[in-house]
Amino acid sequence: MTDAFKNSLASFVRRHGEFEMLLRIHSNFAKICDNLANPPDFLGAIFIIRSHGAWLGAVRLALSGQVPETYPLLRSSLEYALYALQINKTKGLGEVWIRRHDDGNSIKAMKKAFQHVTVMDTLKTSDSKLHATLETLYERTID
Repeated sequence: MTDAFKNSLASFVRRHGEFEMLLRIHSNFAKICDNLANPPDFLGAIFIIRSHGAWLGAVRLALSGQVPETYPLLRSSLEYALYALQINKTKGLGEVWIRRHDDGNSIKAMKKAFQHVTVMDTLKTSDSKLHATLETLYERTID
């Protein structure tokens, strides 16, 4: 843990340009989260906050030198954002998510509605350029 902390400090000193970029990304996440007061889609808002949290965890690991360990968190960050979009674009899906543990049919309905291919199709319909970028990033988190 001490080495990880020292690596984080060294990353700040030696990789200041990259650190500044990470701060800009964090600032953009913070702006989004700060503007989520009384959202019409509270569950989507929660997923955006979770996306930010997973991203922050990945950044902390990367700065400490634990780069391979960042990939599951980065994948989660992307998935949370996709879930927020899916809920926002498909009426009633928030309820499907919330009730996923009610019974066996509920969990099946949730899994079907939030399959990776399904949420990626929703993104592709919404923004094909962003879809292509996210698809590349998502595959990198798996590789």
